[in-house]
Amino acid sequence: TAPKSNSVISSIEKAMNYIQEKGVSEIPEHLWGSSPDYLYPHDFPEHFVIQRYLPYNVDEVFYNPTEQGREKIIKERIKKLWKERYGR
Repeated sequence: TAPKSNSVISSIEKAMNYIQEKGVSEIPEHLWGSSPDYLYPHDFPEHFVIQRYLPYNVDEVFYNPTEQGREKIIKERIKKLWKERYGR
């Protein structure tokens, strides 16, 4: 049997509650259409590049993987790639 987790559902709930409480914020300009400032993750090692994806006034961490099953691997990868954000 596979370990069960509600981390994704909890993350969606957390994000939706955040929007209900604080409203929708503007998407960073480099993510609009074909901005020359957008960094295409697939052009970088591990198909990852640090760039802002959330609005500038949002500093929340919505997804927190558990130590169970594949989430443990995902958690390790997130911590490795997003040291400043998830390494705390």
